[in-house]
Formats: sequence, structure tokens, C-alpha cells
Amino acid sequence: MVHRFCRVIWIWGVFGRLCMACSEAQPTQAADGAAESSATQFADTQIAAADTAGAEAAGSDTAGAANVDAIVSDTAANEVLAGDAASDGGAAGDGGADAPKVVDSVAETKVDTIADSLPDSKPETVSDVADELIDLIDLSADIAAEAGPDGGQDDSGPVDSNAPDAGMTDAAPDAPADLDVPPSPDSVADAAGDAGVDAAPEVAAPVVRFAALGDAGKANTGQFAVGKALAAYCKTHGCDFVLYLGDNFYDTGVSGPDDPQFETKFVQPYKDVEAPFWVVLGNHDYGGNGSGAELYKGPYYTEYAKKNPKFVHPSNTWDKQVLGVHVFALDSNLQMYGLGDDQVKKFGPLVSNSQATWKIGVAHHPLYSNGPHGNAGTYEGLPGIPIASGEGVKKSVEAVFCNKIDMYLSGHDHTSQWMVQKAGCSMELVVAGAGATTTTIQGQSLLFTPNKTYFEDATNLAFFWVEITGKTLVGRFIDTNGAVLFERKISKL
Repeated sequence: MVHRFCRVIWIWGVFGRLCMACSEAQPTQAADGAAESSATQFADTQIAAADTAGAEAAGSDTAGAANVDAIVSDTAANEVLAGDAASDGGAAGDGGADAPKVVDSVAETKVDTIADSLPDSKPETVSDVADELIDLIDLSADIAAEAGPDGGQDDSGPVDSNAPDAGMTDAAPDAPADLDVPPSPDSVADAAGDAGVDAAPEVAAPVVRFAALGDAGKANTGQFAVGKALAAYCKTHGCDFVLYLGDNFYDTGVSGPDDPQFETKFVQPYKDVEAPFWVVLGNHDYGGNGSGAELYKGPYYTEYAKKNPKFVHPSNTWDKQVLGVHVFALDSNLQMYGLGDDQVKKFGPLVSNSQATWKIGVAHHPLYSNGPHGNAGTYEGLPGIPIASGEGVKKSVEAVFCNKIDMYLSGHDHTSQWMVQKAGCSMELVVAGAGATTTTIQGQSLLFTPNKTYFEDATNLAFFWVEITGKTLVGRFIDTNGAVLFERKISKL
């Protein structure tokens, strides 16, 4: 009896939805209105009969009644889900916008048949209710079939709430029903195009542009010529910042943060450059007529930087990041004096742990150069001589940067060079020290074997300009006329 009662309740739910569909059709003829009224009266009659049958079932079997309550509750919830899914499916599938009109048309043609099928008297038993409603559900199945696949879910029974796709609408037309993986980007773009919707535009790779120059602080015509060319190139091609590579105040540095040389050798030559200068110090900035021995002068530049935001020098060493480009600045003059251990301890882990796409190292002294100073460790052709040989630079730069960064930029030699990477030290090696004067390029000698280069020049004043787009870097040497002396592109896989 309990099982039979549950089936009646479920069938009644289906019939109830049918009546709602008929009601929404809003028939305009008098006969249609009479049929709708008869359906409502019959609904009231069957609810009363169902209540009576449920009470009898409860009286004869208390445990069965508890099961009935649970099943009816689950069934009602599933019917609501199924009804919602049917409505959503009609809107999502092919012809979804026309589905309500199809249902209305079917309801108008079937309402008379339903009215004729209603009983003239109240059924006596639950079995009678079941028999009569089974006939009615056959009519509802016909209506659902004529409404098409978008009219609702399958008529095989209530939705199983524990099934994987319970209450879900069908996939879009032509989509595989057992799709286990997300569609490819191409298929999504094609679908968007078919629907008349523009596909999402590709996100442009981040772009960072900067310039670099050193050995420029002379307030001579050469510095002003390079400054003018730099300003023009940054205006037309862009510069997010300028790396200022040391020996910024010849010949013996400044006397304090208010030294007028800041105006004559920095502000005036670069007044039209609309970008901040990220500054490292060279041996001439530390005084001693280029020996770099007046180490107490270092803080003067930090104090001046607090007054002029264009002159960026928070400390003698620093690191800064713009988008995917991370710049690490060392103090190679201190390294010359054997004072580089603290830099190695600080910057070694900092460089290694950086997640930036591009890592750029800067300092005044080169690791390798074909200029008059030569290679670190044998500067001036004097291997093994404390301070002068640059052994401290070699030790520190190799420990912090070799095989860890993408490019090392320096000055010291007044030339433009882009060297071939060295075995055991994978990084691009660039010298950009022609910011005010030029010197010479060394040839083969007993004490020096030239480094292999992509480009080297000691006749043109120039600066170095870089554009990084995603995983591609383009570097150019630019002369005072804005002409490209040399260009090279490198890309990451």
C-alpha cells in the first residue's frame, strides 16, 4: 500500500505541473476555461483522497508511514529540481526562445481532451486514484513529446538526486555528452564566433624599457650631447628608468649633498630626460682622484637623493623590480677594497630567490672588458696586486651573478661592448661607459688576450637602450644622432 501511495504522489506531481502549464497557456475560449476549472476541482478531490489514504496507511503501519514521509519529501524536492531544469533547458537549447510558444499551443489543443478525461465522481480508493491518474499521465507524456526535447526532462521517472548529473540540462547541440575535459581555447573561440560574440583579446606581454650609461659626469659637451640624444630617444621609444653606472662626478666626487656639481653634472645635462636615474657609484665618486679611497663620501649621494627624486640612490647597494624585470645593484668600489663579503651574503640569496623573468645585474666595474682596464682580477695588467687588480670584483660578481642573472651591465672603460658569454659564467656582458668620452679597445698583447665580442666600439659617444617584451630582450647601442650602432635580440624558451 505504501509503495502504491508513493507512486500516486509522484504521478500527482507530474499532473500538477501539467495543470500549471495549462494555466499559463491562458486559453481565451469558454470551453478552455471550463476545462481548467474542472481540473482544479479534481485536484482538490484527489488531495483529499490522498490524505485519507495516507492516514489509513499510517494507522496500519507506523514504520511505513515514516518511510512515506521521507520518500514524499525527496520526491517533491526532485520534482522541483526537474521543473527548474526543464525551464532552464528550454532557454539554453536550440530554439529555446520559442519553446514557451510550443507548450502554449499544445496545451490549447489538449485541454479539452483532459477535461473530458476527468472523472464525474470522487474515487473511492487509492487504487482508483492511481488508475485514473495513470491515464492522465499518458496524456501529459503526449504533450511533452509534442513540445520537443526542450520542453523538460525524460518521462521515465523522477530525477535521482544521487545521480552524477541530477537536474542538469542537456549539453549544447553537437557537444559530446560524455565530455570529461574542458574544451580547447580554439574551440571556445570558434563557439564564440559562431554565436556572434567576439573572443577575448590576447593579453599583451608586459613591456619594460630602460637605458644605461656610465662614466658621464664631466659636464662637457660630450655629456650634454649624449643627454640630449637620450632624452629624444626616451621620448620616442620609451624609458621606464635609466641605469647610471658610476663615475658620475669626475674627478674626485662631491663634497657633500649640497655640492653644486649635482646641478652641473646631473640636473642640467639630463633635464629633458623624463625618467628616473637608478644610480650606482664608481671609483671617481668615492674621491681620491679616482682611487676610490674616500669611502666616507658614499652617504652624500644618498642624502642628495632624498631631495631629488630623479636621482634614485637609496643606498650604495639596492635592488628594484618593474613588472618581470628585477635589477640588482652592487658597489664594486667597495669590492675593490675587499669589502664585498656582505654584498655576497645579502645578494646571493636575493638573486637566487627572485622569481622575475629577467634579472639584470649592475655595478661600475666590468667582469670582462676589452678596454684599457681589462678583465677583473687582472685590471691594468696587474694580476695579484691588492686593490688594483680587481680580484675583489671578480670574486664578488662571480659569486652573486654568474649563472644566476641574464645580463651584467657596467662601465669603467669608456667604450661600448657586448661580449660573448664566458664558459662557466652564463650571462650577457655589456659595457656602456661612453657617456661623455671614449678611450680605446685593446688588441692582443703579451699580457692580454681580447675577449670575443658581438660588438665593440671606442669611437662613438653612446648609451645602451633595452626593450624587454615578455621573454624577449632587444638591446641597442645608440649614438648622439639617435642612430643604432648595434642591435642584438635574445629570447628565453
